[in-house]
Amino acid sequence: MRRVHIVIKGQVQGVFFRVNLKELASQLNITGWTRNINPEVEALFEGDDDSIADILIFCTKGTKNAKVKSIDLDEEPYIGEFDEFSIID
Repeated sequence: MRRVHIVIKGQVQGVFFRVNLKELASQLNITGWTRNINPEVEALFEGDDDSIADILIFCTKGTKNAKVKSIDLDEEPYIGEFDEFSIID
């Protein structure tokens, strides 16, 4: 199991990035959260290695109208503290 904290930089707000991230996380059984931190999107993922790899691929591309410039990624010790993936306002 893996825990990853990321900050996605670029044109990533106002393009349904967080909504799509939540949908994909739910499909992949990833728990954690995402939120806007102007002008970026921050997320914390917990899940199995393959699922985390898949969601990170999405994060490098983003949604149709997103323009991801870079991602800051920090590996953290897996805790298993979440029951679901949520969008924090």
